[in-house]
Amino acid sequence: MLKQIAVAFAAMLTPAMSGPSALATSGDFPLPAAPPASIVQPAPPEFWSPPDRPVALMFASPPEVNYICGTQPGYITLACTLDTEVPRTLMPNPCLYQHEYYAKLLCHELGHVTRRGQPGWRH
Repeated sequence: MLKQIAVAFAAMLTPAMSGPSALATSGDFPLPAAPPASIVQPAPPEFWSPPDRPVALMFASPPEVNYICGTQPGYITLACTLDTEVPRTLMPNPCLYQHEYYAKLLCHELGHVTRRGQPGWRH
C-alpha cells in the first residue's frame, strides 16, 4: 500500500494525471464539508510541535485525494501522510474552503507560488 501511495504522489507532480481527473470536473464527486470535530481524531499534545524535518505539503482536488490516499468502503478520505525520508502530506485544495480562515490564508499564500512556468500572483 505504501508503494502504491508513493507512486500516486509521484504521479501528482506531473502536469497531467490519469484516473481521478475526470471525477474532479464531472460534478459527480461531492465537495466534502469540513467534518465535525468529533470525526477528526486530534493528534496527542506531544505531537503538536512542528516536525523536526521538512514536510512536502501537496494539494489536490477532493476526488484526487480520495483516489491517491485510498478509501475504505463507505468513507471518503480527506487527507493522508506518507512518512518517508521526506514526508508527504496530501490535503484537499484549500481554495475550495474559502469560508474557513486558515484555508483562505493558505490559498492566498499558495497564489504566490510559480506554476506551469508562470510567475505567481504579486500584490
